[in-house]
Amino acid sequence: IVLHKTFIAPGTITALSTTQTAHGITTKHILAGLATGQVYAIPRQILDPRRPHEISDRDKAEGLMPYHPQVQLHPMHVVSYNQTVAQLQGIRSSAAALESTSLVLAHGLDLFFVRVTPSKTFDLLSDEFSYATLIILIVGLFGGTVFGAQSLKRKRLNA
Repeated sequence: IVLHKTFIAPGTITALSTTQTAHGITTKHILAGLATGQVYAIPRQILDPRRPHEISDRDKAEGLMPYHPQVQLHPMHVVSYNQTVAQLQGIRSSAAALESTSLVLAHGLDLFFVRVTPSKTFDLLSDEFSYATLIILIVGLFGGTVFGAQSLKRKRLNA
């Protein structure tokens, strides 16, 4: 069964693409370039054809939103910030070394390059990450393993 819905864009779309990652684990975003020269990363959930007219508890649990034909482009979806790409002709996306990151190039008379993280940076450690605690934990686990193995060995010899 093929599902389809019709959506109305708030402006003229001149280029379309999707984000790509190395293993496809990250949520996909649809990259839309408008005639105004701005590039939007629209979450796939907004354009999901399964969006019902009336939402049930089961639909909420799946993360579906109610269907509305007019696509509302939120200012947070703009990946080109306050920059525009004159006469935007295309958008290319490729995978980065990190699974959470997709590299996006918008081209026309200008070039605009940006890193996009559709599922946030789930594979990066924060600046406050405590490496000392991690090392102490690993050394402690290693020490506990060695101590436990020696204790077990002594117990077997005594038995």
